[in-house]
Amino acid sequence: MENKIFRARRLDDGMWVEGGLFRNADLTKTCIIKYGDNSMTPIYVRTETIGQKTGIKDSIGVDIWEGDSVLVYFGEIARVFTVYFDEGFNEFEIIDDDDDTGRVRRLSDYRFCCKVIGKCDDLSRVKIK
Repeated sequence: MENKIFRARRLDDGMWVEGGLFRNADLTKTCIIKYGDNSMTPIYVRTETIGQKTGIKDSIGVDIWEGDSVLVYFGEIARVFTVYFDEGFNEFEIIDDDDDTGRVRRLSDYRFCCKVIGKCDDLSRVKIK
């Protein structure tokens, strides 16, 4: 069985950390424990930055994570999408940041024509108009 890998920003210094995701019994604290860290030291994280690794790479080989902004090319036109996990279909999908229709697309169908341009709390997210 393959371990799911998550990333989030640390509470103490805001740096990104990757590993297994854990929550305490009353769900008030969330932490990540790095895989291979025998000390099992919990690193407390900002819950709004948690994203799961999709297992898919973009067109230049960068790992795509839940919450990432990706630029998808449709010929000469490019649009910005956000990656999320659809529990109903049990797959990662993308939704157009500027489209109010709610149309979604399967991430795996666009992996060869997309590029990661931002993380889930990255204020420098690019908006294509």
